[in-house]
Amino acid sequence: MGALPPNVRWTPQQLGDAIAGALTLVTRGTYLLPLGGSTEPTSGPNPWFKNDSELWVWSATAGEYIPLPLNSLSLEYFVGIAAPDATKYQFWIETSGVSSPVGSPLALKTYYNGAWTDVYANRPTLTAVNALIAAAVATLQPQIDALETDVTDLQTDVTDLQTDVSALQDSLINYPISVWLTADQTVPIQGAATFTKLLFNNAVVDPDAAYDSGNSQFVAPKDGIYSVSCELQIDNDTGVSGGMEFALAIFKNGGSYNGSGMAIGSPPGDRWYPQVYTLVQLATGDIIDFRMSAADGVGAGNVTVAGAGGNSSASILLERAL
Repeated sequence: MGALPPNVRWTPQQLGDAIAGALTLVTRGTYLLPLGGSTEPTSGPNPWFKNDSELWVWSATAGEYIPLPLNSLSLEYFVGIAAPDATKYQFWIETSGVSSPVGSPLALKTYYNGAWTDVYANRPTLTAVNALIAAAVATLQPQIDALETDVTDLQTDVTDLQTDVSALQDSLINYPISVWLTADQTVPIQGAATFTKLLFNNAVVDPDAAYDSGNSQFVAPKDGIYSVSCELQIDNDTGVSGGMEFALAIFKNGGSYNGSGMAIGSPPGDRWYPQVYTLVQLATGDIIDFRMSAADGVGAGNVTVAGAGGNSSASILLERAL
């Protein structure tokens, strides 16, 4: 090695870099540096690290790069009919030597506890799984059937309960009614046997719309026992008050059901207050109205039933449904 020029003033690092830059690699054989990248080289023979991770080599026969084949022994697996040496291989892909086609895979095995063992040997087949499912369903089916029966019974009970609740709610409706005359009504004096219908056409209480105001009558909405009452204020117009007699009656389906006692006027009285109250058993659709008769021995005059302010009124109430 020659001496350094007298004017060189290098540091040790600079000296090392200079030596490395001047070195040349010399070999007796051919030395091929590997290529890298994702683009395949157009010719060989340098090895190519595809994507800098996969080793490919130049094939002169194919005229292109091909993956470097690896020996199965290096990967410790064996493909074949006969069992391999367990000291060299960890996995054996067993193939068929008799069935068609020859070489078809039979099992994937690993050497365990002194023998080659199928890694999928304990995996249940689809038939076995279906059998397990069928057995489970067969075991649960009686419980499912019982549950369905319970649900059906419960639905029936709920329906019955709804019916009972509806019936109870319906039974609590007592159809309260209070009606008045909207104006004074003139009633002719025609004798005790001739009745005039009272025109109660103002329903002041009727939450269930059970009273027919247009026809001054009550139509029973259901079978039951009803309390019925009526009170009138009667003023004399042209009748003979000294001999005046009145009859106030409840009519059921057009016939007299029950009447009050006669209100007999005494001279010189000109105002009377007859009343009637009773219990009436009605079927659905039966009709109740109120009528009165007047007699004075002459039968030629009139009396007035006072209507203003509720001086004459009637009431109906369902006491018990049947």
